[in-house]
Amino acid sequence: VFGEVPGLRYAISVLTGSNIPQARNERLRRLTREGVDYVLFVDSDVLVAATNAIRKLVELVELTGGRSILYAPASFKYFRSPGELRRFIEGLRPTEVELSLSDLVPSLHIGMGLTLVTRGLATSLEFDEDMDLAEDRLYALKALSYGYAPYLVRREVPVYDVNLAGSRGDIYWRMPVGRYLRSPRKKALRVLLACVEDGSLRFSHRRLPKVLAKHLANAGLLALLVLLPLLALADVRLLAVAALTRLAATLGYAVRKMLMGFSLVDGLRNRFKFELYSALVLINLPLAYRDLLKVLRAAR
Repeated sequence: VFGEVPGLRYAISVLTGSNIPQARNERLRRLTREGVDYVLFVDSDVLVAATNAIRKLVELVELTGGRSILYAPASFKYFRSPGELRRFIEGLRPTEVELSLSDLVPSLHIGMGLTLVTRGLATSLEFDEDMDLAEDRLYALKALSYGYAPYLVRREVPVYDVNLAGSRGDIYWRMPVGRYLRSPRKKALRVLLACVEDGSLRFSHRRLPKVLAKHLANAGLLALLVLLPLLALADVRLLAVAALTRLAATLGYAVRKMLMGFSLVDGLRNRFKFELYSALVLINLPLAYRDLLKVLRAAR
């Protein structure tokens, strides 16, 4: 469906059975064939109250020589009911923002809530269709290797990511096991990207230990399943401690999710899914670390 609104041409399409990067790539190909100069990504649950936000982003891209990605992060808003969300929307007032180059910070924490890319990048780089999650961060890293600087707009822009509290919108939860675990080296790279600081593009000494501890704990719980038969032969007391730890972690997680409205079966399945994911991430971290350092060193 094509149409016109004042100053903006738009198209709406539905791609049944696609994941997010596949849908984005289809749009990129379509738009570049149409001859656009810029592609603006706006998530379906994002509201933009700044009337001049797009113009300002375009101006800033031009000031960087057209070799950048600009991302204006959204403020997350949670509402208890559709009515409360509707009242928030009705209460929004159009406003304008002032942005300058000093508001831009080099960053690999790029989302696609409100993000501008140039035609040059859109024609030369697509999203990785193996990445069912965090594909935008991997896109930013690849853009950096292509000579495009990813920037986060640190000045607050009236952009809102709206959500209903308790809604079942967690893609990590709903994703099938096979899709969640595929391309583990790229998923490990995604984990490392979360530990890179804005500005310096160096590893954060605070984030990295926390992230590693989380995945080590998950992988350790998975390892207990393998060790239980060996512990049964070695020491009954160790077996009892390990079995209780394993049971408490599994049931505790599943029960907590049940209280949030999910089923017990889904809770158990996802507990093991996340543990397998952590184990694969840890195995692939050395190679992912090498891939990341290669790009960052070339960019510097």
